[in-house]
Amino acid sequence: MARLKSTYSTYVAAQEKKGAVTSLSHKATVRIDTRISKAFSSAQKSATVKQLNSVKLMRQRELKGLTGNAII
Repeated sequence: MARLKSTYSTYVAAQEKKGAVTSLSHKATVRIDTRISKAFSSAQKSATVKQLNSVKLMRQRELKGLTGNAII
């Protein structure tokens, strides 16, 4: 069974022959994907810390509101 080529694949192949496009190796794409994944993971950790700090601050404000200006 013949494999169908998409218009995009055909276009990229033609541009690659002209030297206008450089295809990435498998290693390069894996390296890029890994870096993107690590960046998102880092952003998630940072957001989690900010959310926890926000909850902590809200609880402190609630306690301060309930007890007047007394520090617990």
